[in-house]
Amino acid sequence: MNFLLSVLFLIGDARGESLEHLRVAKWYSMTPNIVLCNGAQVDQAALDAAMTEWRNRGEKIGKLIRRSCDQKPNKGEIGIYVTDDMPVDESYGIAYRSYHFEHESKYKNDIWCARILIDSQYTDSKILLEHELGHAFGFRDTDDRDSIMSSKGSIY
Repeated sequence: MNFLLSVLFLIGDARGESLEHLRVAKWYSMTPNIVLCNGAQVDQAALDAAMTEWRNRGEKIGKLIRRSCDQKPNKGEIGIYVTDDMPVDESYGIAYRSYHFEHESKYKNDIWCARILIDSQYTDSKILLEHELGHAFGFRDTDDRDSIMSSKGSIY
């Protein structure tokens, strides 16, 4: 009986979902490093847990680096910035991707770098960090409330 309940729990677990139907881009030519920028005070346990979730989904993630950086991360980096001035239409976090579009590029929509902005009040939210990392890895939002990529989900 316990085994059956465990199986049912795992089947219904949103973290076990396939997200490939939501993929719009990918890091084809490099494995991104995660950079905590400008002394961003992000909860280390929440970030580690979010990174682990994406690794468990098969995403390749390089090193975690802490350093001062400009508004745009370097090639091969996902920069995480904390701000008190989120864009008006965003409430908790937002991710931007930059692409390599040269005609010689082997892959269409090869992500070159990404920037994540997190509202300073939500730097301890594993769910928010996981969601925004999902965008940085090339996934779009969905209306499915049970998905980590839900545009209607809760960060709590």
